[in-house]
Amino acid sequence: MRTTGESETAGMKRFVSKIAIVTGGGTGMSKAAALRLGREGANVVVAGRRIGELNPVVDEVVSQGGKALATPADDSVPEQAEALVDKALEPFGSLDVIWNNAGVLGAFMPAHKLPFDEFDRLMSINLRGVFACLKYEIAAMLDRGVHGAIINTSSWSAHGSMHGIAACAASKGALDAMARTVAVEVGDRNIRTNNVSPASSRRNVPGGARRRRRDAAVRATHTCTTCW
Repeated sequence: MRTTGESETAGMKRFVSKIAIVTGGGTGMSKAAALRLGREGANVVVAGRRIGELNPVVDEVVSQGGKALATPADDSVPEQAEALVDKALEPFGSLDVIWNNAGVLGAFMPAHKLPFDEFDRLMSINLRGVFACLKYEIAAMLDRGVHGAIINTSSWSAHGSMHGIAACAASKGALDAMARTVAVEVGDRNIRTNNVSPASSRRNVPGGARRRRRDAAVRATHTCTTCW
């Protein structure tokens, strides 16, 4: 079995001519995924709210010989989620691989102190935003008869427990339930839907989470995957 480094050295490219969308694509895991997809031959649509973070990722993909497009989008706004899919289809004509990774941790505070507007904000981004993406992504795939794969980022918090994360845990737990249903709905149409549930990573996450809390989360839980 080859290691990751050995695969790259051997010139292994698994996504040649595939069309990929990565949301939250300007930083962290999304950035790493966009770069890797580009190296392995995919045409990558890098999406996120901050265009200033997207353009350098696109430039890096192109510098490695890949093709990429920066598309500003706030997934929690349905019209922007729909426009994201349309903008990916315009130059590339199809969708094959999608990672819906945009999300926030939110404020760390006990449930009885959490403002309603903060709870609603997390639900809008972490749950409604992914729903909006799925709605338009799946419709585009079905229209084109694509055999594709969709990955959504859930969280260890959907399966574990820690002080101060009630809203985040609720949004990710609901996302797991939604993804299981979507997997049943489109699995027989050759569209695979999976959630990945990472523990903490040392990345830039909107929401003001502190490193010591992230490290505590790693010690308190594990990584798991919801799939069909």
